Amino acid sequence: MEINVQRINYFEVSTDLLVIGAYQGNAHELDEIDRMYDGEISKIAARSVFEGKHGQTLLFPTFGKIPAKNVAIVGLGERKLFTADNARKIGGLIVKVAKSHRAATVATTIPGFDLKGIDLRNTAQAFAEGVFLSAYRFHVYHGTLKKKEKPPRELKSVVVCERGARQAVAAEQGIKQAEILSRATNYARDLVNTPSSEMTPARMAEEAKSLAGKGIRVKIMDAKEMERRGMNAALAVARGSAHPPVGVHLTYRP
Repeated sequence: MEINVQRINYFEVSTDLLVIGAYQGNAHELDEIDRMYDGEISKIAARSVFEGKHGQTLLFPTFGKIPAKNVAIVGLGERKLFTADNARKIGGLIVKVAKSHRAATVATTIPGFDLKGIDLRNTAQAFAEGVFLSAYRFHVYHGTLKKKEKPPRELKSVVVCERGARQAVAAEQGIKQAEILSRATNYARDLVNTPSSEMTPARMAEEAKSLAGKGIRVKIMDAKEMERRGMNAALAVARGSAHPPVGVHLTYRP
């Protein structure tokens, strides 16, 4: 899954799902698309009791009026209470909405970028972390689908549309940092989710060795070394296993 930044109006992007954020009690974010639909969007929102509360969603097809196939309006909550953490939650919500509507591609803007005084880079990073971490799936040991089930359609890409140069640069910087942190987090998730019958001590040691370099030093300890260091609790647990124990010591120096 990837997130890319483009300096383009999101109404011009061909995508499965266009996501528009709307603050609570302030619907001017919807004015442009409402005009495209001759005021019907505001009527739909009123009938659906969409008020822009954090986490509220409203989805409708575009009927070919714009390149996107569908539009999802997402509530951002109160403008004065919006923080980078809200942006992280909205990123996760976008993944959830995309998955539920089998959208492989999404176009949107980073929520909160229009607010005065907000840290653009941190907000972009938080938003991207929400997307990357929510899009995580552990596929390796999943069973086969039943005949009546549709195969899952994963979210493959998100296009962040920021027309301002300063906003676009901040978005790219924040997303890059988020990708590094999220990749590391999801790697750790893979290690944890792998059954212990597969993630043996020896394999865990090999995984650790693969991290060596760029300031990371790896030391592998066998049973004798562990005993010498007094690692008796770990050794006691290992006695119940057919696999010999392995100790792993990671050191990071920037």
